[in-house]
Amino acid sequence: TPPHRAVLVYALTGRGSFVVAIRGDRVRVASIALSPIAMERQVEALLHNLQGAPTAYKIGAIREYGHLLHQALVAPVASFLDGARELVVIPDGPLHGLPFAALVENEVAPAGSGEDLGSIHFLLQRSSLESIAYAPSLATIALLEARPPPSADSDLLLLGSPTSIDTSLTPLAHSRQELDSIASLFPKEQVRYLVGDHARLDELNRHAATCQTLHIATHARRAPGDRGSTYLVLSGSEVL
Repeated sequence: TPPHRAVLVYALTGRGSFVVAIRGDRVRVASIALSPIAMERQVEALLHNLQGAPTAYKIGAIREYGHLLHQALVAPVASFLDGARELVVIPDGPLHGLPFAALVENEVAPAGSGEDLGSIHFLLQRSSLESIAYAPSLATIALLEARPPPSADSDLLLLGSPTSIDTSLTPLAHSRQELDSIASLFPKEQVRYLVGDHARLDELNRHAATCQTLHIATHARRAPGDRGSTYLVLSGSEVL
C-alpha cells in the first residue's frame, strides 16, 4: 500500500476476532479483546445515540461507546495510523454498520471543554488523517486503483440535502458545501445538482445513466429490524 495509507482488515472468526494492520510493507496482526456479541451491542448503542439531536445523555454515551470501540478495534494497531493521511477500513460482521470516523480516542473530555460534541476528539480528527474510506476487500482496493482517471469531459451528478419527512434526522448543514466543493473540480457545464425536492429516486434514475461520476451527501440509516440492511435517505419518504 502507499505509505500515506493505512489499511485495517477485520476478521471475526469462531476462533477469535482479529485486526490486520497494513502500512507500506509493514503488517501486524492483533487480537481484539471483545466478543462479537459485545461488539454488536456496543456498535448498536453508538449508532442509536448518534441519531437525532444531541443531548447531554447522548453525548456521554457517544463518548463512552465510541471510546470502548476505539480501544478494542483501533488502539492495538494505532501506531500504524501515525502520520497516515488516509485510513481504509475493511470491516466484518457488525462492523459493517460502524462509522469508524465516530470512534473516540480520548474518553475524558479536556478540562473546561463542556459537554458537547465539540469536546469529543473523534478518530477522524486524528493528526494528519484526512479521510476514512471503506472497502469490501483488498482486491477491491487494487481494482479501484487500476481504473483510469475520469476523462476531462466526464459528467458529474451531485445529490444531497434532501427534504426528508423523517423529523428524527438532523439537517446536514454542510451537505451543500460538500457538493459545491466537489463541483468546483469540474467545468460548470458538466455538473448537475439534485438537491432539496429534486433529490428523488426518479431524478437519480433519469440522470445516473449519463454521468460518469456520482457523489451523494445525505443520511445513511439501517433498516429497522434488519441489521444487515442499510439505506440512503432521499426526499420525501424515498430511500435508496
